[in-house]
Formats: sequence, C-alpha cells, structure tokens
Amino acid sequence: MKVAGIDGVLIDWYGVEGANGDVGGLLSNSNAIVDRVDDFGMEFAVVREDRFSTNGINGPPNIAAAEANVAYLRDNYFNRPEYIRDADTNDPLLPIFGPITFETEAEWTQILANAGEDVDFLPLWYQSNDAGANAAGEYSWVFEDEALDDHLARLEDYYLNRADTLGTAGASAYPGFDVFGGASFQIPHDGGQTLTDTLALAQQYEDSYDFLQLVTWNDFGEGTVLEPTLEAGFSYLAQVQQYTGVPYDEQDLELVYRLYLARQEYAGDAAKQTELDAVSAAINALDLEQAAGLLEAAAPAGDYDGDGEVTITDWATWVVAFGTETVLHGSGADGNFDGVIDAADYTVWRDGYTAPPTVLVPEPSSLPMVAAAAAYLLRSVRTPAAVFGAVNR
Repeated sequence: MKVAGIDGVLIDWYGVEGANGDVGGLLSNSNAIVDRVDDFGMEFAVVREDRFSTNGINGPPNIAAAEANVAYLRDNYFNRPEYIRDADTNDPLLPIFGPITFETEAEWTQILANAGEDVDFLPLWYQSNDAGANAAGEYSWVFEDEALDDHLARLEDYYLNRADTLGTAGASAYPGFDVFGGASFQIPHDGGQTLTDTLALAQQYEDSYDFLQLVTWNDFGEGTVLEPTLEAGFSYLAQVQQYTGVPYDEQDLELVYRLYLARQEYAGDAAKQTELDAVSAAINALDLEQAAGLLEAAAPAGDYDGDGEVTITDWATWVVAFGTETVLHGSGADGNFDGVIDAADYTVWRDGYTAPPTVLVPEPSSLPMVAAAAAYLLRSVRTPAAVFGAVNR
C-alpha cells in the first residue's frame, strides 16, 4: 500500500461485542493491523459494523453492545496518534456501513456518547437521516441498476449534487463488484477499465470530497481485488500509483512481493530474517534501490533450495521441478516469476551461480541426461566433490 501511494487503512470493524461468533478473531486481526500501520508511517480508522449489535443472530437490537464497541474505540483506537482525524475539527473519523441495526437519531446519540468526544460520524451515501444530527457527512459506495449499468452515473451524481452539501464527504473507486452472497448486480473488471473509470471520476471531482476510499471489502468474494493476482498481476496497484503520482512503478511493487516470498522461504532462519528486516526498513524509508540490493544479497536469485546461496544443489532442485507449475509465482524454482518451471528458470540460476573453474555448468538442452545425473546427485550429495562429480558426469 505504501509503495502504491496509499495513506492509510480503513478497517471494516465489528467491535469487541456482537452476536457473530467470530467477533473475537476479527478483533484480534484488526488489532494486528492497527499495531503495524504506524511502523510504516500510515494512518488508520475503522468503519463500524452495527449489524451484529443484536441479541442473537437476526435478533433484536442490543444497544449496550453498540455502546461497548464505541467505548473500546475510545480507549484503544481514538487515543492513538495515527488514528485519522478531521483536519479542521480534529474529530476522529468514524464511518459506518449502514447503519443497519440502529436507524434513529436518539439511538446514535446514546451510542456515540461513549466516544468521549465528538466524532466525524459518516453513514453510507443517502443514509445520514438514520443518524440525524449525529451524522457529519456520508461516503459513497458501489451500487447500480443492473439493467442500466449506471454505477458511474451514480458516482458522478453524488460528486456533483451530494458531496458538496455534506460536512465530510468520502469518495470511492473500485476495480469491479459482484455482490457477495447474491446476484442483484455485477460490475465487471473489463480488464482494468472499471478502476480506470472510477479513479478518473475521483480525480475529476476531487474538490468535492475529503477522502477517497479504494473499495476492497470481501476482496475475492466480491471482486474488489486490488492485490496482485494471477489474472491481473500488479496492474491494479500500478493504476493506483499513477493516480497518486508516486515516483514508483510496478518493478517496485514486485520488490515488495519478492520480500514476501523471501520471508516464506527463509521462515526458519533467524539470521536471514534479520537481513530481511533491513530490506523492509529500506522499503519503509522508500530507499528502494538500497532495498533491492539488500534483498539480492539476502535472497539471491536462483537460490531454489533456500540455503542462502546459489549452488549446484539449486540446479538439482530446478531439474526435479522442471515442467511443473506453481500457484504462488516466484516460489520454489520459479526464478522468473511466471508460474512455470522451465528453461528460463535455469537461466536465472546460471546467472546467479559462480562455479569453480573446474566445474561444467549443465545446459537444459540435455535434460534426459541431466535428470539422470540429478537423480544420482540427490542420492549422493554429501560433499562438494560428490556434487560436482555428479554434474560432470
């Protein structure tokens, strides 16, 4: 997110009390994010979910649970310097998805009294009446009439006719949408055009709102995926980079991904993880050239067996995996990150391997012989002499 120019994180937050059985796990995950954002110079806020502030699933409202959740925000989140606050009023930002359970001004007055201060409370677009005077504004979301395919028209109408009438207005951009658990409407990705269009509208009307949310909730379930994928690669984050104007590119995004892969590859190596911490610190400082050099030293290209060196055993690893595919691109012997173990990955290994002058580097053109040699090698790797002898054969 940082290399894409994103300033902070909005966490879909269910609270500390609720009828949903996974409320404790969700809170732990939320706190894990909260504990890291400041380390990377980012901010955060929560988007409240009141749908499970009930007595049992689909039960009657439980206003005490809603009050307890706001009190938790007061004591654990609002007091953090990285929590997002309104630039003019200094009130903590508190959007809500809905509201759904509590839809009267009196209820929200009682609930928000537990914040200990005024909050920038934002219902979804066109729903501020549900909070009455407690609403400080609204934020836009994703919606369309499937027959009219009018999601862009709805966004533009919000920017033109609604946003300027609000105290605080939030905009939205998204790569696509497919209603999770339903089929009321679908917005296709169109090869990245949907994200292009929604970002273009946000840029066109940037004077009419206060913040832009990249909608990526239920990412894979609802098709709001911005993360790198097999289908789209890094293209969506690269589009975000163009919008934010950061001086980084797709190659820099790939650097972060390579760091992630190295964290997995050397998971049990404490010394190596310390080296990777230095890579992370360089990325955090946005010294990406230094980060790339440190990463290459810590996790050299062609180190397919994860021992920190590019040796003949990595070649053997490549031979055994030759012709296979990997879901996680760049893992195993996939040196060129294309998901297929082939001759191109041999080239990555060869370029990173510094062989003793008496050792002949095998070429992939003789794979039948190479496979037999590798089978012998895997049985007899005890000393460098044994390895080199097997290769020379």
